[in-house]
Amino acid sequence: MKKKIEKEKRELIAGLWGDGVPYSQVRVEREIRIVDRNIGREIYYVFANINPTTIRVLQWGKDKIKDAEILQVINEVKYRGHQDGYIYWPTDRLYDSLVEANQIGTETARIIEQMHLLVVEWLGLKEVTTSSSPQT
Repeated sequence: MKKKIEKEKRELIAGLWGDGVPYSQVRVEREIRIVDRNIGREIYYVFANINPTTIRVLQWGKDKIKDAEILQVINEVKYRGHQDGYIYWPTDRLYDSLVEANQIGTETARIIEQMHLLVVEWLGLKEVTTSSSPQT
């Protein structure tokens, strides 16, 4: 029984992607559409890859979560396999403005940080702090 619990714990920790702590990423991608020999349009997509363990733990404890933004993420994510984890699109809009896309990306990152804090607390993990700050 103890071996089974240890195995489940190892699998749960491995699903965090961050060497024992939650790791996720928010991406702002630029797409250049070319018509004939001309650039027709530049658009930006905003989406996040969230590690599988974060979503699973928050789904298990969903009834304890009061934050509407976190609940929205939990309800809207789509699983894309272990490598991509859960994909979250904060909006179905495509952005013409890099500034606007970056604002949505930063807001999405803030929500995911709050999700990670819950997971760290609920699983009794040690927080890791970094000196990096979001790029805008």
